[in-house]
Amino acid sequence: LLQIIVLCFVSLFSYSQEFGGGLTAGLTTSHIWGDEMAGFHKAGFTAGGYVNRAITDKLKAQFEMRYVQKGSKNPTDGFKIQLEYIEIPLLLTYDIKKMFCVETGLGYAHLVRAFEGIDDIKFHRVMPRLDIIAYFGASYRFTERLSINGRYAPSIVYVDHFRNIVATFTLCYNLIN
Repeated sequence: LLQIIVLCFVSLFSYSQEFGGGLTAGLTTSHIWGDEMAGFHKAGFTAGGYVNRAITDKLKAQFEMRYVQKGSKNPTDGFKIQLEYIEIPLLLTYDIKKMFCVETGLGYAHLVRAFEGIDDIKFHRVMPRLDIIAYFGASYRFTERLSINGRYAPSIVYVDHFRNIVATFTLCYNLIN
């Protein structure tokens, strides 16, 4: 009982951790390296949330969970690969200036839905469920709550002899600073 009282007393005066967080939504453009359809022809959508914590005045650790559409599309014959992932990035962000920061990190992606084919004709290829991704990006803050983010996210591992390469452009809204 004494230990519980001491623990409660100490916790009243201890430093509490301060976390920030928010929501993000935007557009993706993607390419699958190795599919012989050069170019970022597949547009998609992304949305999710994030939580971050300051490590220093300029450096933050950020955890995200987001839905991301990826794939590839041949504009001439209609062949497409549509992939839908849940991604879990872990990033470090560094404030270069008050309104501008850069970011890098790694993430895990889990495939939740896949389609490969022409129009409604589906080909039957088993797609691997796991992807490991590297992230490189930058953000510009318009206000304390509103920012835009651009991110380049190539796969580190090959998915059935292919690699996903995605560029995302998102609007971010800080719910908690």
